[in-house]
Amino acid sequence: MNNEFDVVIVGSGITGALISERLAKSGLRVLVLEAGPKLKDRQTHANSFYQAAAKIPSSPWPENKDFSPSPNVLDLFGDWKDGSKSYLHQKGPLPFSSTWERTSGGAVNHWQGIALRHVPNDFKLLSTYDVKGAQDWPIDYNELEEWYTQAEHMIGVSGSHEAWNGVLEAYRSASYPMPPIPHTYLDRVLQKRLKSSLVEGKELHVLPVPQARNSIGRDGRPPCMGNNTCIPICPIQAKYDSAITLQRATKVHDTPAKVYYKSVATEVQVESSGKVSGISYKTWDGARRTVTARRYVIAANAVETPKLLLMSKWKTRSGLATKVGNRSDQVGRNLMDHLVNLGWALVDEPVYSFRGPLSTGTIEAFRDGCHRRDHSAFVLAVSNTGWGWAANAPYNLVHDCVKKGLYGKILRKKLANHMHRQISITAEMEQLPSPGNRVTLSKKYQDKLDIPHPEISYNISNYNREAFIKSKHVLSQIFATLGEEYTSSSSDSAGAFSYKGDLFTLRGAGHVMGTTRMGDNPNTSVVDKNLRCHDHENLFLVGSGVFPASGTANPTLTIAALALRAASTVANDLGFVSPKVKVHGFPQP
Repeated sequence: MNNEFDVVIVGSGITGALISERLAKSGLRVLVLEAGPKLKDRQTHANSFYQAAAKIPSSPWPENKDFSPSPNVLDLFGDWKDGSKSYLHQKGPLPFSSTWERTSGGAVNHWQGIALRHVPNDFKLLSTYDVKGAQDWPIDYNELEEWYTQAEHMIGVSGSHEAWNGVLEAYRSASYPMPPIPHTYLDRVLQKRLKSSLVEGKELHVLPVPQARNSIGRDGRPPCMGNNTCIPICPIQAKYDSAITLQRATKVHDTPAKVYYKSVATEVQVESSGKVSGISYKTWDGARRTVTARRYVIAANAVETPKLLLMSKWKTRSGLATKVGNRSDQVGRNLMDHLVNLGWALVDEPVYSFRGPLSTGTIEAFRDGCHRRDHSAFVLAVSNTGWGWAANAPYNLVHDCVKKGLYGKILRKKLANHMHRQISITAEMEQLPSPGNRVTLSKKYQDKLDIPHPEISYNISNYNREAFIKSKHVLSQIFATLGEEYTSSSSDSAGAFSYKGDLFTLRGAGHVMGTTRMGDNPNTSVVDKNLRCHDHENLFLVGSGVFPASGTANPTLTIAALALRAASTVANDLGFVSPKVKVHGFPQP
């Protein structure tokens, strides 16, 4: 077959962008298929955010409900199971609350920028703690460490090597490329208050958050100016996003990558031998086309990837009629997120929220330990956005004050006194994989290209629910050191649930994981440790869909590390070499 390209990649998010750049620099002919449009200049999208009445993750980004629809947090207001009013056809019992954009760059357009590594025991929860339902990864921290380092230098992470080297046994072989983003005043107040206290028998330390935003000028981009709008947009591009890497990929001198926008993949075509022979796609104007290559990479997220595979029929050599990559019946199963228990309070002194990036302090004490035998581990993220997520501050506060007749100097004084004392902390909990949490194809709803919407079934286990109780106790003790009780739930929320007499609200972290898990056994997993599909030797599935377990870290850095590793495998497959990312650590004090 005369292939026009060496590699076709579906999706231009962080994995698609990183792999396209690595392979183009290897000398391979690369095509990226992107379902959505190319983004406009940054100021246009920033203006869309400024003018939006609802400051939600999708507000700066183009939305097309006809040809590349995507979920929206506003879908959770009202009847969240009404699939006629949203992209996700949700079947419950609980709502899947996380969202993404189907446009150039994907969900990294609105990510927070947190770049944590998994810790060693995140890769072996089952074998270390014997947790029923847990799943070990087929790789470990040692095997991924060098790729973590390359990823940190590829996307540009600011962090403190001294603070993070060896935390929870996660050693580092090189320092970060940039010094850490400084702690905010709020972080310093919290650390001072916690210094003489034990919480659940543990000493708590507020560590500087490693994050993919410039602390100094780098890569032709300015340092962070603390705009506090990291979700959904950094107006100066101090925060990394996929467009940075994709642009480099399309400017490689001899073999620049090509990108087809408004091109929605509809089918992975497979020969009788089991090899993938092409990717079919539809353009927004209704044209149907197929593109061929020697290797294929599906770099959509953990909902869009299984949706595409389940739309693609395949018959095995033994005559079994199934869907592409799904001989194990694991495609679409084990959908996960990080589960958020959000607590907020008023501190008894000003801490001056709404300054700096969204989070600059993290507490790691509950990310690992014997407690994982009984409940999910969790990381505590200190928020610099006051009650923004919790109570839509400052907008709801202004509305309530004006409703009470406050204006002028009295209003300003009230707002300053209240907002300067606002604090919120999120407990982000790992979620166990469950085959019943799954993505299938809706039989009722489809878009204008006749592509089915995803149907979602989602719930959380008692192991996860126990972590809500534990995190509530932890947050209560932390806020007590600040002189105030805290609030954590509302009964009218879509994610409200009761457990052991307590009311909680399930919130999504935006971390869509699982559904194409990696593993050594083709009968129980979809891809191997190199992210090659067990059923199709020339097909690779990348992104957080391959996670066998959610772990305790925001997934993006692990996604990037795995993508760089997969790019090296694809290049070697085709007789090329993927160049290593240059590692030049920032000198440590």
